[in-house]
Amino acid sequence: MKGVKQELKGFCQWEWLSRYLPTLLSVGIGLVLSGVGFEAIARWQRSMQMADLEAKTQNVARAVETQIDAHLQGIWSIGDVLALGKGSFQPQGFETLARHFIARHSGVEALMWAPRIDRERRSDYERAMGERLGRAVTLSEGRSPAFPVSAIEPSTQRGFSLGLDLTTIAAFEDAIARSVQSQQAAVSFEPTPGNPYGSFAAIVPIYDADDELLGLAIALFDSGRLLKQAFKGIPLDEIDVVFSEPRRSPQIQWLTLYRSDLEQTYAEPEIQGKIAHLIRRDACSVPARCRYPVVIAGHEAIVQLLPKTTQSPFNAPLLAWIFLGAGLSLTAIVVAYLAEVQKRSAHLQHQIQDLSQANFELTRLNRIGDLLQACVTLEEAYETIPRLVEKLFPEQAGSLYILSASGNVLEAVSSWGEPTGSELVFGPDECWAIRSGRPHIFEKKHSGLACAHLRHPFPSMCLCIPMMAQGETLGLLYLSSRQRNGLSESKQELADNFAERLGLALANLKLREKLKNQSIRDPLTGLFNRRYLEESLERELYRATREQQGLGVILLDIDHFKQFNDTFGHDAGDTLLKELAMFLQGNIRQSDIACRYGGEEFVLIVPDASLDTIVDRAELLRQGVKHLHVQYHRESLGTISLSFGVACFPQNGKSASGLIEAADAALYEAKAQGRDRVAIASSGSTDL
Repeated sequence: MKGVKQELKGFCQWEWLSRYLPTLLSVGIGLVLSGVGFEAIARWQRSMQMADLEAKTQNVARAVETQIDAHLQGIWSIGDVLALGKGSFQPQGFETLARHFIARHSGVEALMWAPRIDRERRSDYERAMGERLGRAVTLSEGRSPAFPVSAIEPSTQRGFSLGLDLTTIAAFEDAIARSVQSQQAAVSFEPTPGNPYGSFAAIVPIYDADDELLGLAIALFDSGRLLKQAFKGIPLDEIDVVFSEPRRSPQIQWLTLYRSDLEQTYAEPEIQGKIAHLIRRDACSVPARCRYPVVIAGHEAIVQLLPKTTQSPFNAPLLAWIFLGAGLSLTAIVVAYLAEVQKRSAHLQHQIQDLSQANFELTRLNRIGDLLQACVTLEEAYETIPRLVEKLFPEQAGSLYILSASGNVLEAVSSWGEPTGSELVFGPDECWAIRSGRPHIFEKKHSGLACAHLRHPFPSMCLCIPMMAQGETLGLLYLSSRQRNGLSESKQELADNFAERLGLALANLKLREKLKNQSIRDPLTGLFNRRYLEESLERELYRATREQQGLGVILLDIDHFKQFNDTFGHDAGDTLLKELAMFLQGNIRQSDIACRYGGEEFVLIVPDASLDTIVDRAELLRQGVKHLHVQYHRESLGTISLSFGVACFPQNGKSASGLIEAADAALYEAKAQGRDRVAIASSGSTDL
């Protein structure tokens, strides 16, 4: 009996053990796996967050650096325009350039021009600025050179006034010295008058072709707007951004805080105490990876990303109890979590790629804008544009159309790719984009509304974008693709931005050519003026000396022009001068230069010609003008005669003034001999 009980007791113990052992093992394994799995996931999650935060830090820093570099390139472009005029310009012209620049660069708060004023020019500048401003302007006596503010946009900018010498501002003193010494842009993070915090200044030295310092272009950047513009397209949810300049003394550190949830910026040293807990906040195991340098004009600043939430230490026992019920499904949970994280990581990578592509296109657009601004003439720009466009749209063909001065014809001045699928010349009414004033897309597969200037067979897609500048239609940017979806929405947006920049660049070139012509052309006759004559004659003399060739100067005068004016009136005299100018332009070589010297006197510069050739050409002009019939109010003014004075390099002079004096003496001799003849300067008039 006792043996039976012992056997029964052993059986029960074994049955209990065999019954609960799998459960206990499952519980134990579940607890162990829950703890181990949780720890592995937690570490992996922290690593992913660290990599994500590091990538965002680098992208934010690159976006800020790219944005500032684009602004500085724009300032250099304005500096090129100032250098063309040796720094002399009308304030309205600078304000127009600056207004367009600020409109295109949202991070720029203000733009100023400060010419270099040496001690000997100080009184002239003070007098000129005093007359312009209607008040006394006095520069600091102890500083030379001075850099006074001569133009500012907007004019309401606080803390700066016209005539203010920037070298007297402590915030600019060191940056100006660095900029002038290095001949490169310099940046100042010091508080400036009226703009104590939240902004910094970039100082760009402007030099002419002879490397002479003309002055300084100063741009004030609003760090808040700059950050907002740079952060477009970068996901910063639950993250704040600190943009700062490291200093030896933390009490004077320049700092800007961007709150992504409020989309607001705070920037002043006084608030550092209020946000100190934010700056100390760090969810990274390696804090240095959350900081990234930004180089601004050779000056280093720091971008730091701060997560809004911190990770508290995990309580392993508590989490073990939490994960106990999910122990058996731990594998499924991990797989599902990894899949979701991978999905989010892929989405983030896609956003980073889109941002990188956008930054690349923005850099390319800025580079194209700089190249177009560097063009001297519109014709040079038209030749350059196809090579630039092919880099932006390698798979699309297209053309650039310019609207004629009459406004009734659009003509292709540049084309790329074959075939374009559009007429080379057509009227504005034949394009829906010109008629509506907005981009027009045509898709063949959807049987869209086709413009009348398209040729059969139609391309699969084509895009027409009107080019506008200051409310005026300049022309049309046309793109076509033989592939379906060859002009995606991103390509259309890029083309729209390119058309906008192209329109502004062509408008600037057009204005530049107009101003140049006004400065070198005589307004009455359209011939070159005396200023251009002096420049051209010096240039041609240098070329003739270098190539050992002859150079002729013909000075001609209308005989009895005063009597002509007294008889027919000054308006008739102006008509005669215009007709004579047209006659001269039509009877000289392309290499010859016709100029109005003054009154009824004209000068012809004849390169690469001997004295005999120059005399023969003067004689042909003297005889040919007798066949010139000028009418004024349908009344014939009769015929005229000309007297000519001819001088040749090097026989009659080796300098511009010497040649002009020799030709003038010969002209006087022709007048003395009875007019209507060609006189040659004597060899005795040669200057040394």
